[in-house]
Amino acid sequence: MIGKILAVMFALIIIIATMIIFLQPVGVQESLEITVLDHASSRPLAGVTVKIYDSQNNLLGQQYTSTDGDVSVNLKRGEYSVNASVSCYSEKQKEVSLSAGKKAVLQLAIVKDSVSVCVE
Repeated sequence: MIGKILAVMFALIIIIATMIIFLQPVGVQESLEITVLDHASSRPLAGVTVKIYDSQNNLLGQQYTSTDGDVSVNLKRGEYSVNASVSCYSEKQKEVSLSAGKKAVLQLAIVKDSVSVCVE
């Protein structure tokens, strides 16, 4: 009798351990923090349009940077392209990969456009 109970308990432990190891939560989102800076001064830029594209180049959304030059988004694990643009600066695009349990931090330093006439 005790042998059967131990065998059942052992089988349950193996099943639970297998589920923990091999099952990954569906739809888990990871954090991506983006900071946009002026390339020359390293100062944060507010009001920059930040667009996020998936690996098939579909636009997922856009946000504008805060006064600290920051944007924070939650996305599923995968490959993404981040595009930063604002008048008087050259557009910048960078690839980023989001993996399990890791917060991704991306800094984009954009260069002032020498062709545009801008009022500061």
